[in-house]
Amino acid sequence: MTSLRLLLFAAGLFLPPLAGAWLAGLPLGPHLRFPWRSLVAGPGGCSWLLLTGLTLVLLALLLLLFVWLRRHLHRGAGTVRAFPGWGWAGPALILLAWPISWSATPALAPLQPWIFTPLWLGYIVTVNGLAWWRGGRSLLRQRPADALLLFLGSALFWWYFEFLNGFVHNWRYVGALPADDLAYTLRASLAFSTVLPAVIGTRDLLASLLRLEQGGDTPPAWCGGPLLAAGLLGLLLLPILPHTLYPLLWLAPLAVITGLQRLQGLPSILDGWGPRCRDEAFCIALAALCCGLFWELWNWQARIKWLYTVPGLDCLHLFEMPLPGYAGYLPFGLECLAVARLLRPRAGI
Repeated sequence: MTSLRLLLFAAGLFLPPLAGAWLAGLPLGPHLRFPWRSLVAGPGGCSWLLLTGLTLVLLALLLLLFVWLRRHLHRGAGTVRAFPGWGWAGPALILLAWPISWSATPALAPLQPWIFTPLWLGYIVTVNGLAWWRGGRSLLRQRPADALLLFLGSALFWWYFEFLNGFVHNWRYVGALPADDLAYTLRASLAFSTVLPAVIGTRDLLASLLRLEQGGDTPPAWCGGPLLAAGLLGLLLLPILPHTLYPLLWLAPLAVITGLQRLQGLPSILDGWGPRCRDEAFCIALAALCCGLFWELWNWQARIKWLYTVPGLDCLHLFEMPLPGYAGYLPFGLECLAVARLLRPRAGI
């Protein structure tokens, strides 16, 4: 990607929330100071009406995903390759890192600030090994340079959500976090670097188990402008009404990125407009939800972890996440795919 395009995407993602904060009379200093530290609890509370409504929405989305999954599940031939030797490193890392992450043993405390990364490296290697074993694609095995770029881009990707969380305070980190900015940046970046490879690797594994549509039409050119406008407006309003519009944290950046991609003729999540686009969207959304379940499970009893404070939803948790919050993983999956295609526009990710 050219420097000019990179600058354009950065401006579209960072300037509207800063403008919204300025309009709301909020100090801009904390939002301009890197690293962004999600340490402050926002307003919580429990509204059973809101919780019930959003839970019903989540159940409807899960039912839709289940129907689609049943229709596309591949029941034919099994594997076409031997499980790779390198794939066994994944379960080994998980079995080593998971107990350390949850342990209350004082001797293991120095390892715990770093343990999130090897735990998720184990997951990434495991799903890539399974995808290769199933005869599917595996970025780690087939295109290691693209996989490395995903790791690097993933760190920047999640730092952006840390920036947005500074306006809504929906999550915060607790435990033995380093006070030094450089140490915090290093540890956080290593952890954040695993997000995109985990979701894309899970997508590749799911794709090896499903019959997905191929081909499709070019998405209509006109959709880029409205998407971009909606995304910019959403990011502008987020700091002004943070306790009402906090779901825009997951929706507005997706609209901005996809809108700019369409306006510039770059590959986007809308490629293969029609059945292929729909299947890819369902597959990556399901991949993110699968990753989300593991993120929340492994975070649940971790000694260094994150906690949620979401307005009106501070009840009925599955692990630390309020139950309706799992719906946020569905658009987050689309966001992961959009950013992966932004990093490697012509790579066919």
